[in-house]
Amino acid sequence: MELVVEESKVLNDGLHNGKIVGVKFRTEPYNYTDILIEPEELKDFTIAVGYPTKITLNSGLGQLIQRMGFELIVGQKVDLEEMLVGKECVFQTTTKKSKKNGKEYSTVIPDSVKKK
Repeated sequence: MELVVEESKVLNDGLHNGKIVGVKFRTEPYNYTDILIEPEELKDFTIAVGYPTKITLNSGLGQLIQRMGFELIVGQKVDLEEMLVGKECVFQTTTKKSKKNGKEYSTVIPDSVKKK
């Protein structure tokens, strides 16, 4: 399989508008849920923000759901894809340097993601 080397895309630090386009679950090294966001200013690009896969009223994922306008009820079952995919949001990014190679990359501040 051949792949084309592409230019790195970096979002400027600050506030951005976007749309949630996917939800991915991972188990290594811990159970995490990644919310995939497509920024308005960079089409065909997604940036992920991760939360531990646990929903309580006070957990990161629970707080996200509430910031997106949903009410959480203890004992309720939720489908994150159904709730979040396609929803417009506002989020804040910051630039960090990779410890491996020193390259800069954009990261989403988890508590900044909220309903537009």
